[in-house]
Amino acid sequence: MNIPALIIMFLYVLLYVSMVIALILALNKKDK
Repeated sequence: MNIPALIIMFLYVLLYVSMVIALILALNKKDK
């Protein structure tokens, strides 16, 4: 496995996780 592909994969995972966290926070704010 080459390093650039790993970095890109890591960035995609980071972006996905941050989007999920933002979604959860938005839902929590809506509930309260």
